[in-house]
Amino acid sequence: FIYPRELEDKLIYALLKTKSFQPAKPSKALSTLSEARGRELSVKVSTLTTKINSLLEKYREPADGVGESLKRVLRKPAVYEATSWSELVDGVEKRVKELEEALSEAQKKGESSIIRKYRQELLDLRETLEICSDVIAVLNETRVSKYLAQTTGFIPKSKLNKALKEVYSECGRKVLVLTEETDEAPTHIEYPWWLKPFMTITCLYGVPNYREISPVPLLALTFPLFFGLMFADTGHGIFLVLAGLFIYHKFKEQEGMRILGMMVIYFGIFAAIAGFFSGEFFGPAPPLGPAYKSFVKNILGVPETELLPLEIELEGENTTPIIMWILIFSIKIGILHMLLGFVISIISEAMRREYLELFTVTIPQTLVFTVGTLPFLLAIVEGASVKLPLLNYPGLNMTWVNTVLGLLVALAFAKPLACKLLRIEGEESFGFSMFEAFDFLLRIVSNTASYMRILALLMAHIGLMYVFYVLGNLVAQPLPLMLSGLAFAIVYALGNIVTIGLESIIVFAHVARLHFYEWFSKFYLGDGVMFAPVKASRMRVAVKIRG
Repeated sequence: FIYPRELEDKLIYALLKTKSFQPAKPSKALSTLSEARGRELSVKVSTLTTKINSLLEKYREPADGVGESLKRVLRKPAVYEATSWSELVDGVEKRVKELEEALSEAQKKGESSIIRKYRQELLDLRETLEICSDVIAVLNETRVSKYLAQTTGFIPKSKLNKALKEVYSECGRKVLVLTEETDEAPTHIEYPWWLKPFMTITCLYGVPNYREISPVPLLALTFPLFFGLMFADTGHGIFLVLAGLFIYHKFKEQEGMRILGMMVIYFGIFAAIAGFFSGEFFGPAPPLGPAYKSFVKNILGVPETELLPLEIELEGENTTPIIMWILIFSIKIGILHMLLGFVISIISEAMRREYLELFTVTIPQTLVFTVGTLPFLLAIVEGASVKLPLLNYPGLNMTWVNTVLGLLVALAFAKPLACKLLRIEGEESFGFSMFEAFDFLLRIVSNTASYMRILALLMAHIGLMYVFYVLGNLVAQPLPLMLSGLAFAIVYALGNIVTIGLESIIVFAHVARLHFYEWFSKFYLGDGVMFAPVKASRMRVAVKIRG
């Protein structure tokens, strides 16, 4: 944007109103303009923010009820108006001095309601200063000459026309706009609203760049699926769904809380479905009828002579076959999950045209992993349960072992040999490549075994609820009949609350580990920079610069 200097405040306000502009350094083509820094504004904003923080620390808020807290969170934002950004900051400075005196008087008189009111205004003023920090970010990337100013930044293509309308509405047609596409832009990927929780989870690892396949759509299936398998309980799943709905609707004005609510709803749905197959409803479910068990076993392909795959019955039957079934089931899921990661890696490197890495590293690694897990893959295709030892399949003894070793040798020598033949500088040594191949073998073994945590967390969940069931019975037995039921209900209810709260956090951490370390490490770089537009509003306040 190139414009007359007198329009600087109005243009920055227009850009903040669009909520789709991220400032960046100006292009070299127009670098003859001298740089403008918002030094004076920056010092004032920093000083005032420090002052407000010290006042908030000094005058602590009296205890509030839940209702009052919700009212504050859900109230409409306050609007602060000024004719320029400097005037806005001066107004905040003046009001902070007035509030400091008023708070001192209120504390002397013991007026807790007045202290609460003024503290809320201080929080509003602090958010106003945060908006001014966005203004400073734009000023720091703005160049000025005697008459003109130049502001440069990123706007998504899909929002460009809307942003230009806002700029022309505020500044008229005195603004010259130059646009170009660039590969150096920050990452801005638009997903449907229901995928936003999984974009948030992905960004915990790293922001996707434009040169790789984003894992968000796949994560939307695998993340809640793994959570449900580790947290298999229909009752607890329904509880999570209700809790997620409560969070979503009560805090819908806050995007972060809204996303959290959606995430909890997804996890609860999958936990409830997995609980249907495990026979768990707030712990060990009442005795299930033969028709139900037969229906579930037919779906999962379990012999009628065995228990439900995810069920531990209270009669003390032998659970070893069930544990082995879950163990093999967990490993099968892990193999398919990692194989998907290798396939995505092949596609991503082909898209980036990194052919040397593709043909000498990624494809050989995929072949080693695929052949190495062939017994399990055959079992998945055949729908059979794999029994140890794994090499009982015809033709999978020494032939299978020799094939895996041969592929490892090819992996160890492929890249350095290709570098020598193609005369590529900085070629990789044979010793280092052999070490990398050996390290890869250790990693895929440990990565595959890591998926056994699905079994471990599931058994921990079932076992913990069984413990509270037994504990409730122990507490209830010595008591009279009228009190025994109440005592059991209290102990068992507390056990369910503890289990839901504790395991929700633990299971989430383990599912994140399976995705971040075992899966993302196969294909995902996550070295992008998130698009962070400047905004003229926050949760508590909105700013208006009037012409």
